[in-house]
Amino acid sequence: MKKIRIVSCGAGNRAYGQILMLARMEEYDLVAVCDLYKDKAETIVNKVTELYGQKPLIYTDYIKSFCQP
Repeated sequence: MKKIRIVSCGAGNRAYGQILMLARMEEYDLVAVCDLYKDKAETIVNKVTELYGQKPLIYTDYIKSFCQP
């Protein structure tokens, strides 16, 4: 089955739980987290990496996050 690729635009409190939920589901591939505040995105990416072994990319510009291959 082909996975659905996800880019999270926003890494605030609400997004934190949603991103962790999506990262553990086999149907989805969390490819990037984007937030104006890089430290918020880094916090979530570090947690996803720790729990699930995935290493999503980090962006502060949502347009660039959607232009990745």
